[in-house]
Amino acid sequence: MTEREILERQATNGGTEHYMQRSGRFYHAYGGGAFILARVMGYTVKRRHRRGGDVLAAGFPLASLPKVLEQLSGQGIEVMRADETGLGDAAPGDGLADDSLFVMRGGDPTPDEMLVAVDSSEGEVNSADNCRPESEADYRELRSLRSELLGLNLAECTAREALMHLRALQIRCLSHLPV
Repeated sequence: MTEREILERQATNGGTEHYMQRSGRFYHAYGGGAFILARVMGYTVKRRHRRGGDVLAAGFPLASLPKVLEQLSGQGIEVMRADETGLGDAAPGDGLADDSLFVMRGGDPTPDEMLVAVDSSEGEVNSADNCRPESEADYRELRSLRSELLGLNLAECTAREALMHLRALQIRCLSHLPV
């Protein structure tokens, strides 16, 4: 199945089922399925530019499949191989009767731009690119800062605690990364 076919199938089932498809040594989920993976696994959703319009996708290496399936199930998301769901004409050799396509039912497929990586090659500005890390260590520190900032739960802290946390992040950023 192509990306577009997966997105169309997800749309026709009312967004109740989302798919993970194997492509080489990776699995990819598209549209709402990408957001489910991003929320459960912490993966980044990427915007892929295609002729027919942008496609939002998240993926992971084949070796991570057992961990991903366990995490999804642990969050109450039902995951099945496509041939177990009666999807299409699943038959051996057609790519549907093996582990090449999984169906996810449940989870939150709601689009959230905060989970989407910005493609700076298209002239858009990615806040991470403004710092222009000069080394791998600087890049890791930037990713750590981003994770810590996005992990701050404002609903569970006082305004003073939030401001102190943000100030500490500012100090880390200014002391570790080139301006």
